[in-house]
Amino acid sequence: MGKRPVTLCTCQWADLPLDELCALAEKMGYDGLEIACWGSNLDLDRALEDESYIPWVQEILKKHNLICKALATHIIGQCVGDAPDPRLNNFAPAALADQPDAIRQWGVDTMKKAAVVANKMGVKIITGFTGSPIWRYHGSEH
Repeated sequence: MGKRPVTLCTCQWADLPLDELCALAEKMGYDGLEIACWGSNLDLDRALEDESYIPWVQEILKKHNLICKALATHIIGQCVGDAPDPRLNNFAPAALADQPDAIRQWGVDTMKKAAVVANKMGVKIITGFTGSPIWRYHGSEH
């Protein structure tokens, strides 16, 4: 069996532009990334609409001697199964704030987009959370 790559989940660095993040990951000695599908790391809509975007992402990875091992969909998936909760307003687009059904549908649709983008990138793994209605927001009347 070959060497397994050591990868960095970029969720905590979703505010960094991809090139800056890749330079940091390379400097820290990582082999690849589990790229967050929000913030400044990876734009799923752009990946589906702009034919030059995925090659651009792959070129940045290559420039920094990195691979994309997985796409991270944690905060997106959280919107799918969680009970309505004000914290979800921070994960979904601002236009959907306080609309639990719209947030859930956005989560479902965006998870589907992640699968298509992963396929286009040749990435076989998508990581994330599904949320759960059993975990209640403290302070909620639900």
